[in-house]
Amino acid sequence: MGLLPGLFAAQAARTPGAVAVVDGGRELDYATLERRANQVANGLLARGVRPETPVGVCLRRGAGLVAALLGVWKAGGRRTSPSTPATPPTARTGS
Repeated sequence: MGLLPGLFAAQAARTPGAVAVVDGGRELDYATLERRANQVANGLLARGVRPETPVGVCLRRGAGLVAALLGVWKAGGRRTSPSTPATPPTARTGS
């Protein structure tokens, strides 16, 4: 596990109920965000993601994006260039 995922996991263990992300009026605590990121990481690993595998993430800014990026890093992958649902499909490729 890389530096950032390890630091996040340690913080989640120390303060599981503390607010980690505020998304509009919604708050996610460290334990919930850690669980969601682990679900993403496990899904990616099951699909063959290995260290430095490029992984595309296309989400609006928010708690889901944070969980997805953390999950990519936990799996050892690297995200490709930034993309949002508003990005034209032809521009969503590359790294």
